[in-house]
Amino acid sequence: MTIKPNKSAGILTQELSNHLRCRLKVLPQDYEQFLLLHNGGIPVPEVMFPIPNSDNDGFRLSEFFPIHCTEGVEGLDLQIEEWQMDFGEGFVPIGEDGLGNYFLLSLHTESVGHVFFHDHELIDEEDRFSKLVHLADSFSAFQSALVDTDYTEPDWEAKREAEIQQILSTPKRPWWRFW
Repeated sequence: MTIKPNKSAGILTQELSNHLRCRLKVLPQDYEQFLLLHNGGIPVPEVMFPIPNSDNDGFRLSEFFPIHCTEGVEGLDLQIEEWQMDFGEGFVPIGEDGLGNYFLLSLHTESVGHVFFHDHELIDEEDRFSKLVHLADSFSAFQSALVDTDYTEPDWEAKREAEIQQILSTPKRPWWRFW
């Protein structure tokens, strides 16, 4: 698996990483190293976390959230604020499946660094975390368990850019030559 940079992701510096660590109080080293190396991104080819002995093939991972984004795009710092308003400070969203479900990194003392999956359709309003699916004991273990799928989303932006370049490079005929 390679991580394609998120087009909206800005450059992550050690200073921003330190800011996040101070804000979260705990930041597992393997996850911090991943962020410093990639600052989030899109797995290519598409990957999923397999669920053995289950009717479900697994959970698709469409993107890792960046800490820092360019202007106008939500980064991990804003995701954390929104998530904590709804769910408290025990988890940080680190990625999503593209369908509104999140991959979460635990910040709870007894499970720091564990990775969970949060399916928004299984939310129990009485106990929001009763339906979390434990995936791995660390971010590194989570990352190494990811498997490639047979599907890779087409890069629509690159295709569109190539079409535009083709149009721009085509010689123009004067308007009177069309008659």
